[in-house]
Amino acid sequence: MKRVVAGVLAGFAVYAEAASYVSPECLAVAPDGKRAYVTSATGGRLLVIDLGRAKVAGEWLLKNETERPRGFWSSLFGGGATAGPADPSGVAVAPDGTVFVTGGGAEGFVQKFAADGTPAVQAAAGHTPLAPVVSPDGATLYVLCRFDACVRVFDARTLNVKATVPVLREPFAAALGAGGRLLFVANLLPACRATDAVVAASVSVIDTSAGHAVQHVLLPNGSTGVRGVGASPDGKYVYVTHTFGRYQLPTTQLERGWMNTAGLSVFNGETGAYVNTALLDDVDLGAANPWGVAVSPDG
Repeated sequence: MKRVVAGVLAGFAVYAEAASYVSPECLAVAPDGKRAYVTSATGGRLLVIDLGRAKVAGEWLLKNETERPRGFWSSLFGGGATAGPADPSGVAVAPDGTVFVTGGGAEGFVQKFAADGTPAVQAAAGHTPLAPVVSPDGATLYVLCRFDACVRVFDARTLNVKATVPVLREPFAAALGAGGRLLFVANLLPACRATDAVVAASVSVIDTSAGHAVQHVLLPNGSTGVRGVGASPDGKYVYVTHTFGRYQLPTTQLERGWMNTAGLSVFNGETGAYVNTALLDDVDLGAANPWGVAVSPDG
């Protein structure tokens, strides 16, 4: 499966020659493993990939049709509230094959598609929504609003907002722990002051039943750029990728990953507790900018 998906993404360079720039960014695989959905970050569409044939099987165009604020000039001369093309920022697939796509930037939205690509409900979702996550029962959709510093909780059927959960700073990625009881949210940047004794980004742990964050777990000192979150198939462990800035040390050995180190932090998916951090760098070669993280089906 991984080889097929990697080959498809690499092949987009050829596909793009016959169309506009595709800019593949986010990927989700259907529950049956037959199709993958790839966001076209600058193309205003979602690409549907037939994994058996390793070919693009379809394109779903995206439009922001939610009611948007109208400024002073747009109220006089029109514009500002009409539907228009929108670039996607994230995609998730529910257990029944329903697809959810986020996009729209500052005028963010979430769009629901039936498994056959028929557009269904669309709803406003705040400033720069991304990284949608569907609950195991398919009833709830979690959407991170990066510059609103919150997680919006939607009814997956109607896309009505059920709750808004504040987090710390620029939520960027998320995954559910065991049984969907805890949602682990990566805050991209530190929320503390630069003069604090410890300067690091945090992982917000949300109790999905209570609808609020139960803890904000500070990563090791210097941690920032928290861009990826993934869970084991049983949800017992959650993995977070990030970098370390060794800002308290003299600037030496830049080429060998000494000043900036790449890390993978592990959390208990059942309790939310921090377990450990493993470094990804080789002794003499840095592992630059770790991003997405996924776990094989056998764990």
